[in-house]
Amino acid sequence: MREFYILLLFVVAGSFYILFFGENFYSSSQELTVKKELLPKRNIYYLKTHKTGSTTMLNMIFRLAIKEELKIGFPKLKLKGRTNYICKHVPFKPSCIDEVQYNVIANHHVWSPEIDRVLPNATKITILREPISQFVSAFEYFGKSVFGFDGKSPTAAALEKYIERTSPSLSEINNQSTKNKKARIAENTQNPMAFDLGLSYMYKTKTEDDLGEWLVDYYDLVMITEYFDESLILLKELMKLEFTDIVYLKSNSNKKKKFSEDNLSKETKARLYYRERVDDALYKHANRTLWKKIEKFGHEKMKQEVKQLQIHCDNIVDDHFMRLGEWEAMAYMRKLQEDY
Repeated sequence: MREFYILLLFVVAGSFYILFFGENFYSSSQELTVKKELLPKRNIYYLKTHKTGSTTMLNMIFRLAIKEELKIGFPKLKLKGRTNYICKHVPFKPSCIDEVQYNVIANHHVWSPEIDRVLPNATKITILREPISQFVSAFEYFGKSVFGFDGKSPTAAALEKYIERTSPSLSEINNQSTKNKKARIAENTQNPMAFDLGLSYMYKTKTEDDLGEWLVDYYDLVMITEYFDESLILLKELMKLEFTDIVYLKSNSNKKKKFSEDNLSKETKARLYYRERVDDALYKHANRTLWKKIEKFGHEKMKQEVKQLQIHCDNIVDDHFMRLGEWEAMAYMRKLQEDY
């Protein structure tokens, strides 16, 4: 009987609490829920350059979009040709994206000022690679269909013949009139990173160094392929991420390479640097800026953080999404986004 009266007392006390405080209690809970829903989502702009390790970054940004329920702007499915590009060959415009409102742009495209209008206050990121290394990778990847060399497969000899056929000789380069000429900017074949960065028009009135200054001023972070882990630590700091947000599967792509820049002659390298002088200037500005950021971050702290990142990467539990290629990841995200 005593237990019955104790239980009755709890029921009565609970009823009085709900009667006098319940309205405020429930309204506070609802207010917290509404406030959470109204919190603005971050905008991310990632310019995906060619043959720079950019697909690894794409996968990372897609994972972050899943975690934070960010909406991605995808290339129009109805566009002719390859649909992993937003506005293939031409500067970005909103009509090349299926969605009307979105938080993320991360596909291959050519930059234009329209980006700032469709993604205001976005964190802006891109990635560059040492120009000769990038050129060798592009030569191997795109092969005969783009570079038109002799033979069935790309080799160091085929690349040297291509440069001999298409680029000024050392004597021509040393001629002052040649030195002052503007370089050509072309998709995939000549200064391709400058092409992706949308700098073709700007280059008409600016020098290579002017473009380099613009690059490091415009982007919050220009990552460097050769210092990928260090770049990721700076990205983690910039975007307030966790190690789990920036882990990646280490690739064995280098084992598949048939040759590298080390197999090229000094003359070919010199001619390549002249030919790719816009990309070279961009890379040098970006690399210097990266190391200034690392110095500010702290060299010892960077070493420790990189070590922690490598431990996380070595201990990744098999993740199917991380293994998806660009096209597969896009298809997966398109389907997932339908449920957002």
